[in-house]
Amino acid sequence: MLRPLGYRSGHNYRTVARLAAGASLKAANARPEALGRRRVRATLLVIMGAVALVLLIACANVANLILARASGRSRELAVLAALGASRRHIVGQMLAESLVLSFLAGALGLVLARVGTDALVRVGARYVPLPCLGEVRTDCPVLLFTTLVSVLTAFGFGLFQR
Repeated sequence: MLRPLGYRSGHNYRTVARLAAGASLKAANARPEALGRRRVRATLLVIMGAVALVLLIACANVANLILARASGRSRELAVLAALGASRRHIVGQMLAESLVLSFLAGALGLVLARVGTDALVRVGARYVPLPCLGEVRTDCPVLLFTTLVSVLTAFGFGLFQR
């Protein structure tokens, strides 16, 4: 990005150019800014992919907890069935337990995401001077997505235990 003489920043690269006759500083800055935005977008997509993989691993861990708990409960379920509990009651109980565990895991994930995002924005503001860094936050779409993933995990592994 071309800057007037005397401008100082923490960027690692400097561009030196001579403006063509009749060209403005704004027009000369347009292309480097577009390239910078493209690079930031690519970086953020890679980070988003990494976060999605971490979320997938977390869901697998919660599912593993649910399935491990269910495998040790075969006697309890057999006793409930012998005492006259309907299949609907047993499935409802297992689903309720899975929902509680999934929502607790989702809530913990949201708290960690909020704390981690705030920390990364504070640290990133010092080392990566991005103009839109202040807009990074944990907002309503993140909450809805986390809730959806928690519910799907609970239903998926709460109903299909065995």
